[in-house]
Amino acid sequence: MKNSILFTSYYGLGDQINMRPFVLEARKHYKSVYVATSFADLLYQDTGIKCIAQTSELKTQKEWVSKKPECYSEPLNNYEATMALNYHRGYRNGKSIMQAFNDQFPLGENPDLGLPIKPEWTRKLKDKLSIINTSKKLCVLKLPTLRSEWAISSRNAKMEHFQKLINKYKDEYFFISVADTRNGAEWFSEELPIGIDLCFHNAELDLEEYLALFDFVDMTIGTMSNIVPICLSLQKPVFCVFGGDVPSERIATKPYNLSKYGYAQPNPFSFTFLENYRDKDCNKEIDEAVLFKAFAELKSGVENEKQVID
Repeated sequence: MKNSILFTSYYGLGDQINMRPFVLEARKHYKSVYVATSFADLLYQDTGIKCIAQTSELKTQKEWVSKKPECYSEPLNNYEATMALNYHRGYRNGKSIMQAFNDQFPLGENPDLGLPIKPEWTRKLKDKLSIINTSKKLCVLKLPTLRSEWAISSRNAKMEHFQKLINKYKDEYFFISVADTRNGAEWFSEELPIGIDLCFHNAELDLEEYLALFDFVDMTIGTMSNIVPICLSLQKPVFCVFGGDVPSERIATKPYNLSKYGYAQPNPFSFTFLENYRDKDCNKEIDEAVLFKAFAELKSGVENEKQVID
């Protein structure tokens, strides 16, 4: 067994979640495993992984590191190996995020693809959801936003697609929208849909409660964002509506179990990410029948699976 390895990768929470199985896999091969992250306590507490604080001016990352400084270790002067997981080259070669990571650091049998949700996170969340009085199922909405840190409009689906889903399923779901629009650093890309039942738009949920929310509700609907790796890791239902930045086949693939994942995306797909991640006008049209059919198939599959379990 080798001595030490340091993993580095992208800063986003979703990317860090996708990276987690590979970092955990390294415990089989190295005595000491280090990872540069802003989410030490969320992703690696009680795993034996040593976390190095990522230096970042990104809003969420900087804020979370400052809240939990005790969760971070001092870096070594030298590591026996380093691994900078990257999927940009993989995208250009027809690979998904997980396939690109796996080419760089292969997963063994039965990798740990899960995401730990602590009971105290759920208890905190339930306190904030205690204002809800409904017999409907709960559905989280992660609606399209832009951020001053990366205002990539091609990434976002059109808001009208979410309005159609809300209109169709308003009698079945209680819709909870989450975002962090504090201080104008993030904003909704279009006017909000009508029919949202409860809004947490000013980071009323901390990251612990945010993760627990997806584990707690019956369905998640959103545009391409961290909701996909979160829900895939938790094995909770998620329906993603894509814009034109990166297509579904690059975002959601094995080794994740995709039985609770559904999506709708434009056809033809623009794939603006391949154009140096520049903001581009692109096709965002999705036929209503395609949208409804894709969501109904996910919903039916999840409900049938639940009936079998029950």
